[in-house]
Amino acid sequence: MHDIIVIGGGPAGLAAAVYALDKQLDVMLICSHLGGKTGYTQQIQGHENPPAILGVEQAHHLRQRIEAVPERLVSDVVVGVFTHESAFHILGEHRTWHARAVIIATSAQPTMLGIPNERQLVGHGLGYSIPTHAQAMKGRHVGVVGAKARALRGTAELTQYAERIALIAPHTGHLNSLLGQRLCTHPKVDLFEGYKVRNVEAVDGQVQTMVVSQRDVVQRIPVSAVFVDMGLIPNTQMVRQTVQVDRDGFVVIDYRNQTSVPGIFAAGDVTNVPVEQILMAIGEGSRAAMYAYDYILARRLEMRSSAFIYQ
Repeated sequence: MHDIIVIGGGPAGLAAAVYALDKQLDVMLICSHLGGKTGYTQQIQGHENPPAILGVEQAHHLRQRIEAVPERLVSDVVVGVFTHESAFHILGEHRTWHARAVIIATSAQPTMLGIPNERQLVGHGLGYSIPTHAQAMKGRHVGVVGAKARALRGTAELTQYAERIALIAPHTGHLNSLLGQRLCTHPKVDLFEGYKVRNVEAVDGQVQTMVVSQRDVVQRIPVSAVFVDMGLIPNTQMVRQTVQVDRDGFVVIDYRNQTSVPGIFAAGDVTNVPVEQILMAIGEGSRAAMYAYDYILARRLEMRSSAFIYQ
């Protein structure tokens, strides 16, 4: 039986696994893709992005630490996490593992626009993380798609740098909030409430125009970057029957990154705690591993005390 099994190979999972390694715990990292979203194109071509904010170097270093001990790394897809007496069973597509503690770090996927060329434009003017790129948008015309709280916070940050912002709000979302109301009247923001993105056009592989429509009204908006933030879809299918999730499917955690089930911890985008950047995910993963270590130490002391009593 392993001490800790970490599920997920993104920044949070990597940080958790490395922390456990440093504590000389018997840890296994299970993932289908090592690196998570850091493996995607982070830079927006043509824009200078501050690498200190991205945190890619730190995530790369953590990945190297794990790859140096291949016996601690398993490529598989986890389909279920179950409790059994004082341990956990982790069911994968190819085999089953057993552990004293589990850390869920399976991330979340952005809700996509659904336009034909979307994947090809990622990194070429189209992105899903405003905080990562906001400072690089100085003096530019930018499009933001979404009206949920996170999209509005990102739009507010963009007002400090961008020359003009086209806020495309297919639904009302949080536009009625105080922040939403202030953005609706901000001199840099053009609100397109009820509009949907029909296409994003590029020239020489770089975003140039957003095509939006409302009923029969079609508008072409010149932009050099488009940020899509219509919400995240958490990868929690394997634990929704085991731990508490909120109405959107995110794992509910406390300040110790512990879930509703003692011994199961979670970190990163998969949780109900907002994580905007890679560095934040690394911190969350490390904290989850720290409290998982505390949990294991307490269990060891409990077992030793029981053994001493019954001698």
